[in-house]
Amino acid sequence: MRWFQDRITENPKLEVIDAKEKGAKIKGTINMSLSDAVNKYCTTQVDIRLFDTLDYTFDSSQIEEVKTYLEKQYNELDVLKKKLEKAIDICNKQIKEYGKNIKYLIWRERMIKNYYQLINILKIHQYIFF
Repeated sequence: MRWFQDRITENPKLEVIDAKEKGAKIKGTINMSLSDAVNKYCTTQVDIRLFDTLDYTFDSSQIEEVKTYLEKQYNELDVLKKKLEKAIDICNKQIKEYGKNIKYLIWRERMIKNYYQLINILKIHQYIFF
């Protein structure tokens, strides 16, 4: 959507119609029904044979390159998805374990705090008597 908004901003004289029932809410577009857009803008006949003279954007070898690239990206995303699902599973297990051991962790934290307080007391004691 950001790409469309940028292109619309770059071309302020361009009218862009968002003719979806529940439009994408792209900034700079005009929301109107498809039938209203057709009635307003499609006022002249067009010879569809004109489209037979247009050049394609990609030739067949380029289409194959794009297809191969997209398949590779899809496969890489699929691998990433599986790894992320495993990571989520591990995190959920860790959360469950944390919930089970919360009392122990609180107790352990208090013990460590007490230990450091004792060390500080002993350091003070060391300076007084030695």
